[in-house]
Amino acid sequence: MAESAKNEVELPEDQCRAFDIFVMCGYSGMVEDAGKTTQETLSVLKAYQLADKLCMPDFQKILIEKLKQHSRKVLKHPRDLIWLLKNVLKESALYRFKWDQLVYDVRADKETYQSPKDGYNMGTALRDLLADTEISTQFLWACMGSKVLGESRAAREGCHYHIHGNGENCDVTKRKAKKAART
Repeated sequence: MAESAKNEVELPEDQCRAFDIFVMCGYSGMVEDAGKTTQETLSVLKAYQLADKLCMPDFQKILIEKLKQHSRKVLKHPRDLIWLLKNVLKESALYRFKWDQLVYDVRADKETYQSPKDGYNMGTALRDLLADTEISTQFLWACMGSKVLGESRAAREGCHYHIHGNGENCDVTKRKAKKAART
């Protein structure tokens, strides 16, 4: 391979900020400012995509947890899901997380997603997202799925969006570890 001959890897489609987040997390185990701004959220989503490309589920888990922490404080922009639709599989944990988060936020704060704000506002972005009939149908059913608003599915504790090398969730992994420790 050319990479081993040159002793370097080129990934031109990956954003520099995604690499910054990747390196920062690798050295400190932390991700600062994950999701505090729309641009920073997009950088974290791209870092997650980079971790997926490099088969690093532990890094993906750290990013999901950081996004979950932040999701409890700030409404999410539909623009995140628009980007995800173009760049990741709908079956991915990241897509499911952002989907659950947006459905909850729209149900919890309808006015924010209806009223215009500066520039490309949340209402406009939501309308752009829902222009796809398959997405709008799924969104309608997701919004109607629960009679009680309750807590955001995206903010739940535990392993709902974690990726593991063997494709299992944390609960299965923990049970196997306990079983192995007993034998």
